[in-house]
Amino acid sequence: MHVFKPSTEGWLGRYENNTFENYQLEEYNKAVTYVKNKRIAIDVGANLGMMSYRMCREFEHVHSIEPLFAEYIKPNVRADNITIHEVAVGETEKTVSMRVGQHHSGGSNVVEWTSDITQTYNRNIKCVTIDSLNIEDVDFIKIDVEHYEWFALQGANETIEMYHPIIMMEVKKDNPYRNQIMKFMKVRNYEHEPIGEMDFVFK
Repeated sequence: MHVFKPSTEGWLGRYENNTFENYQLEEYNKAVTYVKNKRIAIDVGANLGMMSYRMCREFEHVHSIEPLFAEYIKPNVRADNITIHEVAVGETEKTVSMRVGQHHSGGSNVVEWTSDITQTYNRNIKCVTIDSLNIEDVDFIKIDVEHYEWFALQGANETIEMYHPIIMMEVKKDNPYRNQIMKFMKVRNYEHEPIGEMDFVFK
C-alpha cells in the first residue's frame, strides 16, 4: 500500500524510495532505549505519520497530533492503536495561522516564527494544549514543530510533571527559545543527550 503524500518532490521524495519507515530511525531507537514502560506515546508534529508508524508497533497506544496532514496518517500508519488529533499545540487554547512549505510538508510552521519566503499558503488552525487532551500513562513524547517546541512544552507541563515521560525533541541551534527549553527541562529534573544533528532525548 502506497500513500505517503502530499508531495513526491524534494524532502518527501525520499519516501518514494521506501525510506518512510526508516525516517530518523537511529535517533528514535536511541531515545526509546530509555523508555521503561511502553504504554502511551504522543507524536507531536506527526506530519505524514513517520514516527507514529514506528510507535504503533512498540507502544500500547499512540496519540498522533498533526494540524495540517492528519488525513494521511491513518493510511500510512496502518494500525488500529492510534488516536489522531487534527490540531496544533501550544501554551494556551487559541487560533494560529500555519504556513505550509512550498517544497515539502516538513517545513510547515506557525506563521509568526518563520522568515522563509519560499513557503506558500496559510491556514487558520485550532491550537490546544497537550494537557487539555487529558492523555494518561504517557511514557514517551516526540516533539518536532519547527521552532514552536517551547510553546508546546508549556502546554504540556502538567502531563510532564505527572508522568515524567522520555521526550525526544528537535531543538535547533537557531531556535530563539533554546535556552528556555533547556532550563524548563532541567528544572523538571531532566538530563539531556544529543541523539542527532538537531535532536535531543530528555530523560
